[in-house]
Amino acid sequence: MRSLAVIVFVAVVGVAVCQKYTTKYDNVDLDEILKSDRLLKNYLDCLLDKGNCTPDGRELKKNIADALQISVWGDEKYTTKFDNVDIEEILHSERLLKNYVNCLLDRGSCTADAKELKKVIPDALNTGCSKCNDMQKQGAKRVIRFLIDNRREWWAELVAKYDPEGTFKEKYEAEWIQAGLPPQ
Repeated sequence: MRSLAVIVFVAVVGVAVCQKYTTKYDNVDLDEILKSDRLLKNYLDCLLDKGNCTPDGRELKKNIADALQISVWGDEKYTTKFDNVDIEEILHSERLLKNYVNCLLDRGSCTADAKELKKVIPDALNTGCSKCNDMQKQGAKRVIRFLIDNRREWWAELVAKYDPEGTFKEKYEAEWIQAGLPPQ
């Protein structure tokens, strides 16, 4: 039963991360479901047509095949809802840029887009930004270039937080040089 619970968990996460699905159930407490035999049984009964379904159970049931495919086979991409953020405006505004940096360094509150960025940075570093679209990759290169050239102290703090052992420096150094970024 616990292995089926893991499948349900993956499916619910898949539904939550893929933009084509509703965000109505993003605040469902998955830990509560997985820790409660009663709730878990209700979801499983719903999925297996052995019982009644709650509205969120019906939504899960309706989308589980797609959600599993996206989660298991890795077709997912990062959200595009912040792709139209004006990066140049942020980079050239001391106040805006400082707010982003403070968010990323856990020194201040986060806007929705900064919070999303903070959430995906570790995964993007680990996967070579494989879930990034072209616009996101270009934006990342632009921000890195700007910080190295204009805000080296902030860049050093970000590197210290997100790459304390130099793992990504080593992994991406050749790519950085090819992109015209100085070796770190």
